Amino acid sequence: MIDAIFKPFKNAYPSRVLAIPFALLIALFFTFFYEYRIADVLLLVPGVFGLVLIYVFHHQIDLWWWKRHPPTLDMTMKKWLNDYVSFYRHLSYQQKVKFERRLGLFLHIKQFTLKSKKDLEVPEDLKMMVSTEFIMITLHLDDFLLIHFDQIILYQHPFASPQYQFLHTFETHLEDGVIILSLQQLVDGFFAKDQFFDLGLYAAVSVFILAFPRLDYPEAFHLNDDYFLSIYNLDVEQVKKTLGFDWINRLNLLIYCFFKYPDKMKEASSEFYKHLAQCFQWPIEDTQ
Repeated sequence: MIDAIFKPFKNAYPSRVLAIPFALLIALFFTFFYEYRIADVLLLVPGVFGLVLIYVFHHQIDLWWWKRHPPTLDMTMKKWLNDYVSFYRHLSYQQKVKFERRLGLFLHIKQFTLKSKKDLEVPEDLKMMVSTEFIMITLHLDDFLLIHFDQIILYQHPFASPQYQFLHTFETHLEDGVIILSLQQLVDGFFAKDQFFDLGLYAAVSVFILAFPRLDYPEAFHLNDDYFLSIYNLDVEQVKKTLGFDWINRLNLLIYCFFKYPDKMKEASSEFYKHLAQCFQWPIEDTQ
């Protein structure tokens, strides 16, 4: 019964659809019956009570529905994936379907905001640019929504914040569930991955570690700059400049290299590779 009601609205927010009859009850009360006391009980009270419940639990309602009926990607979005995401192009048909379903759900669940003089709607291609990195690293895990982080905020350039009062390009707030990124470095790292540090991938890795701090990660604190430079040709000082910080978490950077340079890690640091493949349940043959 519920499925039949919502089926025409598959890509809509189901909580908003569910709110329509309660809003109509309130409208009906104020249009025709507000002078009748019995109408309070029959129309106004159920209408207000229903809208309040939906407002409080809208996230859970939407998530419940979309897990059962994942929002679909239109052909434009699928073409964008095929054109710009090499990882997606190398997947099997079944894995592509899985990737698309997860991406559709991720895009609907997360709240994206583009900061300017006023908050702006984020274009779909920018949303996908951020989201595909998260879907990639969690493709073989059951928990891919990272529900600890529901807000993704994009600034058009490096930013300062009350916590870090200097220009930087990436920041997280676990207590508020917020991810903040600089759009300039995000776009550079996405479209010119061989020339720029991939900020989107690094952000996805860092957020994952915050969301799942108790996984059996390898010890990486002892790794020095020479390790990353000699094996991955990754200049740690340049990475720091891109991020805007004078320090960087070595585990975050190691996992970044696992996804960015899997073949190099497999050859030079096979123990790290096997350990991380186990953490992310990553079949060796699927690593690109």
